[in-house]
Amino acid sequence: MKGLIPEKTKAKVLFSTTFDKDFAEKTDGFLSLSVKDGPKDTWIGPEHTGISGAHTLCVEGKAPAGKIITPLFTGLSVAVSSDTVFRYHIFPAFTGEHYDYGYTQMYFALRVRFSDGSIAELTDQNGNSLSAEAQGKSRTLYTHQWNQLYASMGEYAGKTVEAILLEYEKDADRDFCAYFDDVSVY
Repeated sequence: MKGLIPEKTKAKVLFSTTFDKDFAEKTDGFLSLSVKDGPKDTWIGPEHTGISGAHTLCVEGKAPAGKIITPLFTGLSVAVSSDTVFRYHIFPAFTGEHYDYGYTQMYFALRVRFSDGSIAELTDQNGNSLSAEAQGKSRTLYTHQWNQLYASMGEYAGKTVEAILLEYEKDADRDFCAYFDDVSVY
C-alpha cells in the first residue's frame, strides 16, 4: 500500500544529515537557510537542539504567494530499491507575536529529484502527498514540535536520487519559520 513503510530489520543508510556538519548557508530569494541550534520555543522536548544532534536547518523569511523550490543537497547518487525510504523531521514554528491562522509554517516539504530530472510524488505515512501545499492543507503537522515524515520510495525502484529539494507553496504573503532535521534515505 502506498505510503506505508516496508518491514526492515537492518536498514542501510544511503544518505543522512543532521546538519551538525558543514552546510552552506544561503538566501534564495525570499528564503533564508541557516544552521542553528534548534527551535527555542518548543511545546514538547528540549529547546535549542535538533532531533539527534545539536543543530538544525532553519528556514525563515517572508514569501509571496506562490511556489518556491530550492536545492538543499545536490550531486547525490543514491540508488532506489523496492524498500528504500525517505524520511525527515520538520518543526513548524510561529513567527512574531500574532497567531498565524493560515498555518503558513506548515506549507513546507522536502522533495526528492531523480537523475532524470523528475521529482518523486511520494505519499507520507498519513496518506498525504509529500508536497508543500498538500502538507499545509492536510493539517496533520503540529506547530512548535517536531513531526516525523516518511514515505516509501519503492515505486521508483531503479531510479537514482540526485538531489533533495526544499519546497514552499502557499497562496498568502506571510512571514514563516520552519526547522528541518535528520534527513535520510535508507
